[in-house]
Amino acid sequence: IIDRSFQTQQAIQDFVLAREKAVTGPQIKLIITDRSVIDPIVLAGIWDTRENAQKLQKSVASWLSTYSLFVVLDPVGVPSIPDPYRKETPEERLIIHEAFQNFCERARLPYLVVSGSLAQRVKKVAEIFATIL
Repeated sequence: IIDRSFQTQQAIQDFVLAREKAVTGPQIKLIITDRSVIDPIVLAGIWDTRENAQKLQKSVASWLSTYSLFVVLDPVGVPSIPDPYRKETPEERLIIHEAFQNFCERARLPYLVVSGSLAQRVKKVAEIFATIL
């Protein structure tokens, strides 16, 4: 059973925020992470209520501007192999992907979608990071 409740999303968001804040400082030029404080917001909007998603967004509103760029990986063409933590169907993966893009647009957060073969994705992400550094 996967707990997708508001309380779980809030705990995940609090954990991620604390970890990001712990490594943020003037000497840090780039932080790369596969999770961010927006994940619980987006997922609550899908699995819970819009009201709870808005609560999560409000709780990190001042932190959102610290992100330089979100790299959103297109799930199309990536094998979907469910494991104990990821049980989404290919259709659900597309819904989540679109929800991330929609959230970034609504919140005016910079993002790029990366798609293609694994080699193409790696090359594109490396190019993105090279421009940031």
